[in-house]
Order: sequence, then structure tokens, then C-alpha cells
Amino acid sequence: MTQAVSEPTGPGAGSVGPQPTSAGSAPPSAGPGAGSAAWRPGSSARRADRPLPILRVQDLVVRHRTGTGTEITAVDGVSLEVRAGETLGLVGESGCGKSSLANAVLRLIPTAGGSIVFDGEELVGRSSAELRRIRRHLQVVFQDPRGSLDPRMRLGDIVTEALKVHGMNSRRERRSIAAERLTEVGLDPSLAHRRPAQLSGGQQQRVAVARALVTQPRLVVLDEPVSALDVSVQAQVINLLQDMQQAHAVAYLFIAHNLAVVRHLSHRVAVMYLGKIVEQAPAHNLFARPAHPYTKALVASVLPPRPDVRQRLEAARRLAPGEVPSLTAVPPGCRYHTRCPFADVRCRNEEPVLSRIAGDHAGGHRVACHHWERAQAAMPQVRAH
Repeated sequence: MTQAVSEPTGPGAGSVGPQPTSAGSAPPSAGPGAGSAAWRPGSSARRADRPLPILRVQDLVVRHRTGTGTEITAVDGVSLEVRAGETLGLVGESGCGKSSLANAVLRLIPTAGGSIVFDGEELVGRSSAELRRIRRHLQVVFQDPRGSLDPRMRLGDIVTEALKVHGMNSRRERRSIAAERLTEVGLDPSLAHRRPAQLSGGQQQRVAVARALVTQPRLVVLDEPVSALDVSVQAQVINLLQDMQQAHAVAYLFIAHNLAVVRHLSHRVAVMYLGKIVEQAPAHNLFARPAHPYTKALVASVLPPRPDVRQRLEAARRLAPGEVPSLTAVPPGCRYHTRCPFADVRCRNEEPVLSRIAGDHAGGHRVACHHWERAQAAMPQVRAH
């Protein structure tokens, strides 16, 4: 019988790097304005060959204070890595700490402990001036394009605002780059003179993607980038993000609720529950063989057009009954024990460690569960199709 084996290696040890999405795909584009300070031809390919992760988060802690003065720990000792050119999907129910983690990585909120190393540089403790220099290579696409695009600005200025802030390119060059970026994300360059309110939600999110990629960043945080869009538009934006990743070798930290979207876009997936990572694995492993009962519940909730839909719904109800506990009253021991059908006295008193699953020769599949083997044996049929 296999077991979860604890080991002292880093959070991404043995992780699987980015896989090509299609054979014979075009090489990374140098992008518009080649030769200018805004674009670094060939640098994306060199970044993809780096053995070290582009982002390493170690033992990160983020705390918030509620309106009543109560302090909650939204992110509690989280460690993860994102390698150059890959997508790490981060999933979990609302309130589990995903967005707090993303905002901490972007240095939009303070941290209470831990380390955030981006491209070899520690971000925690950096001054505003130092962070401004680094943010040229660290960008974000927010959930709601209507709230993230300045309604008073024209689209061309929105797309190239980062170039202006960082003193990159002349005004004429920025106009040309704006047209090229809009074209690349599937919009007519003539829209550069319009304002966000004159576009649909899907078009606005394409503008947000163009803005995020204009400085050719090394990492883009995607915080629920399609959840505010119509289903018919979501696939278009996801395909666009994949195309941009191929063209520019950019890495994504992709935060989402929709597991079908995460499976489609991610190379690796981390599952969060009440501020903790409970499972990490290459995407194909996690969806084919989920180990943690919570992950099994999430996977079971993805309903493919199959005759076993009723059984999958019942499995999801059995594996994740009730509601997520409040962060103001986090359960002791394993945080999932209040909902887990396999919990026992050990689970109520001893917090499990995120550990490598023995037999996983690549070393990329880790789970924080005392009884994941029991769950696997009891419900082996829970997997994505």
C-alpha cells in the first residue's frame, strides 16, 4: 500500500514543466517594437530554459482584520512555485485565501510572514520604488474588466499605460504598439480611440490581457479572469490566454473556481482550503487520480455529459457536506475534518503535512491528508473525464 512520504524538498520539487499544446507551433514572437526597450526579442526563450522557478512562495502568511477587530489568517504557511512559461492553477471555494495569496504576490497587501521570491529577487520588504521596477515584469488580469479599466481613458492609452509609467518608448511608438497589441488579442486597432463602456465584457477583458502583456512580463497573475464573462465568451478568452503564453513564453498564476477551465489551461494545480494547500499535482494527475477527499469533491462536482451524473453529484455531497467553516474559527488538526467522511480522532488533533505520495516517481504529486488511501480505496471512481 502506498503512503504519503514527507520530505524536506521545496514546494515545486519534481514538478512538471510546461507542455506544448500543439505540435509544430510557431516560435515565440518578438512582439511589437522589437529592438526598443519595451520588448526583448529572444528573451522569452531564454527564460523558458531556466531551471529555477520564476516565482517561489515559501511559508507565506497573510492576515486581515475584520470590522469587529477580529484578526483572521487568510493564508497560513503556503508554499508553491511557478516555473517559467507554465501555468499553475490555484483552486478552492470562495474564502479559501486564493485572492489574498495573489494580492500578496503582487505586493498589493502586506504579509505577516514568509518569503516571496520573483525572478531571483525577494519582494517582501522592498520599497515602493523597487517594486515599481519589478512590476514591469509582474502583471495582473483582474476578474471584472469593467472595474479594472479606467472608464475615462481611451483603449490605446489603457493598453500602453505601463509603457508610459516605466518610461518605455516614445508617444509615436506607443500608438503603434497599442494597435499591434489590440490586433494580437483579436480586436480591431481602430478601437484604440474608444472607451471601455463602448465594448462588450469579452472585448474589455481582451483589452485587459493586452495591457497585462504589453511590457512582456515574466509572470501574469490571472485572478478569476473569465468568471464575470458569459459562457460563450469564456472559451474565447481562455484560448487567447493560451495563444499569448505560446507567443511570449509568459508564466501564469491562474486563480479560478471552474475546474474545467483550470484543467484546460493549467500544467500544474494547487488546491486550497481554509488558507492551506491540501494537494498539489500535475494537472493530468490531479484530475485522473485526485487524492485528497476535498479535491475528490471538487472533481466530482464537474459534471460531464455522461450517464453517471447522478452518482457524481452524490459523491460530491458525500465528500463535501455542509458549509466551509469561518476563518474566525478554524478547526484544529486537519481543517477539513468537520466535513470529511473519513475523519477520525487523529484528524481532529493532528494537522497533516503536505507530503509526496510514494510511488509518484516524478515527485510532483503531494497531499495533506492522513487517510487519502482510504478515500482512494472507497471512492476510486471519482475522477475527471
